[in-house]
Amino acid sequence: MRDGNMKKSKNHPKKSQKSKIRSHASPKTAQNIFHTEEKEKAKIMLANSLVGEFKFIFILLRLMAINVREPIITSWRDVSNRIFKTFGASILKLLVFIIFGVKMSIQTFYLIFAEDKTNEFTISFQSVLKMMAYISTYRKRREMFRMTKHLNQLFQVLPCKTLREQKYVFVMYLILSLCFLISWTLRVYFIDTNKIKMENYFLKKNSTTESRDLPSSIFIWSIEASELLFYLITRVIISLFSTYYIFTCRLIRVLLQRLLDEIHNTKKPEILQKYLELHEEIMKSFCNFDTHFSFLAFILVTLCMINLFRAGYALAFFIKKQDMEFYALICALIFYLSVQIILMISGIKTNESAKNVRNNIQNLLKKLRKNSAEISKLDADLRPAPTLSLWKMYEFDRSLITASVGTVLTYGILLGTLGKN
Repeated sequence: MRDGNMKKSKNHPKKSQKSKIRSHASPKTAQNIFHTEEKEKAKIMLANSLVGEFKFIFILLRLMAINVREPIITSWRDVSNRIFKTFGASILKLLVFIIFGVKMSIQTFYLIFAEDKTNEFTISFQSVLKMMAYISTYRKRREMFRMTKHLNQLFQVLPCKTLREQKYVFVMYLILSLCFLISWTLRVYFIDTNKIKMENYFLKKNSTTESRDLPSSIFIWSIEASELLFYLITRVIISLFSTYYIFTCRLIRVLLQRLLDEIHNTKKPEILQKYLELHEEIMKSFCNFDTHFSFLAFILVTLCMINLFRAGYALAFFIKKQDMEFYALICALIFYLSVQIILMISGIKTNESAKNVRNNIQNLLKKLRKNSAEISKLDADLRPAPTLSLWKMYEFDRSLITASVGTVLTYGILLGTLGKN
């Protein structure tokens, strides 16, 4: 027996040493282990959450110098990573600022020296709207992330098995949209219209002098590259925000439908009261979504209508010899029409869904109150359903699509008639 005990004690000297090492471990290492475990858990929860479903949009926004996520710092390694990422983001922001500044300088020169000032004024106004769309998206980047997290909390209460499947249609739309606008922008870039405009500008400027030297090819190519990047960045932002908007509208409709199904399946007063409170939370999220993003939706719809009018008018009275410009106008017509129609249809369907769910809940509670005295005591005063709008001026409804298309056609016919006369 003693020999056996001696063997056991000899066989486990390493374990005793390890236990001593663990017991004498510094609090800093224990704290670091705790933080790393927390960080891994947070990553797993993030990957399985709704934020992971929006990841394809957030990554592309980050490439456009718009980081939607709030920084989470738990260790010195996170601090170093944060410094490196901040440096890269600052370079991207500086590049975007330079591109926007060069674009506005170019448009100012064209406004001063171009013969067709009306056309240049329209292009300048479009450029300002595109910059406003980018700046508004940048300012609301944190709200986009918070809105996604709040929807994720609501889906944890009302889980949906088909949540991941909901995004595939929007991913396909975004991929097709990005491929379309990149090919469109690159093809228009090779028309060389900017080079012709710059040459005409310098020829007109130097017409009174003896020297007629044109700018160097490097200068002209740099101007073309800056305009190419400007149109590429702004069009990508339009496509990304429109995808985010319609995807969020879809998730709100799924939430409302799930809530209505759960209310239909229960008759317990305490559970019904929880679902009524949850409906109030969904309506608050709905209202916040409209408050933060209605102005940006208004900018995009206005920009789409202007481009639709210009492209449609140019196609109606167009010289067919310029095939490349004809292709550019067709692409502009398809892109902006799709963005406008998709934004409006998403807003209309979400508004109708909010009203229908509220009416169905009220009708159901009226029926249940007749059969149960406990349910009649519930606080079932539902506030009026909020609505998505364009800058709090125009609510999304079915008549808005007809009115917007009719406005574009009316002004096109009017200008076409005046042009013929």
